[in-house]
Amino acid sequence: MSKAAQANTPSAMAAQVQQTRRAARELARLSTDQRNQILMAAADRLEARAAEILKANLEDCASLERDAAAGTASTALLKRLKTSPSGIRDMAGQIRDVAGLEDPLGRELAITERDDGRRLCGLVQTPLLGDGVCLSASFPRSSPETLSI
Repeated sequence: MSKAAQANTPSAMAAQVQQTRRAARELARLSTDQRNQILMAAADRLEARAAEILKANLEDCASLERDAAAGTASTALLKRLKTSPSGIRDMAGQIRDVAGLEDPLGRELAITERDDGRRLCGLVQTPLLGDGVCLSASFPRSSPETLSI
């Protein structure tokens, strides 16, 4: 069983969700500069570990090819799973692009005020990941960008 398959067990996924929720809360407390530094470091690390990532991707694709040949997996899934050195560079670039965006955390989206100017309630943007975002390993190139947001 590949590492990717092992990560998809219910207990492993539950542990990943809990880790993600904890990390999202910790990241939300950091400054914009600190979060952007983390994103830039993640992009650098992705590129630095490209050989390892590509090797694991090759193993996962080989396993999926066997499944597709046996009729238990889709060839379309295999096409989405495959990545390349340029795919790794693209993923790192997407993470860097996110670091360049305006920080949405803490931005007021809606405010309800009384006639006398007192605020009754407000809607403030907060981290979402871990509270409703489901990432698919079927789209490895979109996952880094989605995780960055």
